[in-house]
Amino acid sequence: MINTHGFFIAGQPLTHTAAASQPTRQFLLEGTTDVYEVLPQQHRFETGEGPIYPALGKKLLPAVDALEQTIGQLGKHPTPEEADRSNIRRLIRVMLTLSSAYQDSYPDKKLAKATRKLKRVASAIGKYKDHGILQQKVDELYPDGVPKKIQKRLDAHLEKREGQFQKAYRKFRKEDLAYVVDVLSRPASLDGTRSPRDIEQADRARLSGHLSGLVDEVEKVGLTHHDPHEFHQGRKALRWVLLTAQGTHDVLPIPNPAVEAMSELVNGFGVAQDSCIAWEWLRDEGFKSEAKKMQTEYWELHNLEVCAAVRFLKGGHLEQLRSV
Repeated sequence: MINTHGFFIAGQPLTHTAAASQPTRQFLLEGTTDVYEVLPQQHRFETGEGPIYPALGKKLLPAVDALEQTIGQLGKHPTPEEADRSNIRRLIRVMLTLSSAYQDSYPDKKLAKATRKLKRVASAIGKYKDHGILQQKVDELYPDGVPKKIQKRLDAHLEKREGQFQKAYRKFRKEDLAYVVDVLSRPASLDGTRSPRDIEQADRARLSGHLSGLVDEVEKVGLTHHDPHEFHQGRKALRWVLLTAQGTHDVLPIPNPAVEAMSELVNGFGVAQDSCIAWEWLRDEGFKSEAKKMQTEYWELHNLEVCAAVRFLKGGHLEQLRSV
């Protein structure tokens, strides 16, 4: 499970006056940092006449079911805060990594289209969440109250992000959800003459190969870049490995120390990214002195995490994951 101390997580409400004035709703996946732990044990979908890969039935189809349930709980007009707290974005990441591992179980064009639809709504939620991080970091600069000029810009930024979210969510709920569910809930059946043991072995081999490919991508992208954006790309690549490892620990011999080390590094990179978000916004808005403070904070955190990444790589964790 990812250690989330020190940075914004879904499951901790964003500070937002509009959301605070409304009754608090509880959501299916709220409060977790490991979606796999709380996915429904069953799903409502029929899977055709033949067998399917076990991980599809145990994880991806329950995730699709959970997505439908969560959208139902959110209703027509959720606040961006509620969408973030519902953990939809984490759930979508799980769905994306699983569907990627089993992409040959789906028609290529349909899977690509479903993937785009999922990423679009997840992006809108993520941009809203980034605003929450931005507001939090600026509040830390001014514990006695943010200057009106800065807060006015922040409020305008929030309004823009809220509007983008509402538009993306409305489209997803009315048009895209049904398509995504229809595609992902219908994986192709396997040859019915194959034995259960043969299917399980093939499933393990598939997941192992997928995990190995993600590890290769981390090494290709790199974890020790000086450029902030390339540095962040390294975090995202490692997060896909972490998500896959969390989702396959009951199938593959995933070493727990490797998962814990990845969790810590993803967390640390995220803390640095929070400062980068604030630094770049303040810089672009012309608040030079505030931007300078955030820039200094970012580089201190960045350099610490580069050292942590070097230790992580020397620990051989990626090699362990590649060979499971």
